[in-house]
Amino acid sequence: MAHETWNVVIAASTLVGTVVVSVTAILAYLQLKEMTAARWVEAISKVFDMLINDEISKARRYVRTKDLPPPGTIEDEITNEDYQRMYKVWTSFDNLGIMIAFNMLPEHLPLEMFHTQVIECWEKLEPQIHFERQRRKGWYAHFFEDLYILCIEYRTKRQNNPPLKLRKTKEHES
Repeated sequence: MAHETWNVVIAASTLVGTVVVSVTAILAYLQLKEMTAARWVEAISKVFDMLINDEISKARRYVRTKDLPPPGTIEDEITNEDYQRMYKVWTSFDNLGIMIAFNMLPEHLPLEMFHTQVIECWEKLEPQIHFERQRRKGWYAHFFEDLYILCIEYRTKRQNNPPLKLRKTKEHES
């Protein structure tokens, strides 16, 4: 009889241990999921700070609205203001492309916010970037180019669908 009692106690403690480990595993999973979400928010916040800061915004506005110098005509690109503006734009979008390519950011947010600017800037900067590739004898700003292609696809998809809308809450419906 004592042997059977011990078997019941052992089985019960094994069951309790299994339940405790299972609950702990579920809680750990939920905590990791929450930490991942927090990292995404932090990453997105840093990217938007990078893309929306005053210096980059002015450089992007310059690229989008001005006639750019032809490739190869800027003699001293280190000090030339035009070159520096173009460089800031293509490196910021190249960095964004890297973050999307390596799944450091969910692509839908930056695409929704910046696809038009990426497209316009790439189309203005493409000759300069191709010149840089020839000069440097290699791939240069290719994540920016990949981002451009992704933005074209995104724009095409968005044109065939209604624009995104914020969900209305019950208080706003009345």
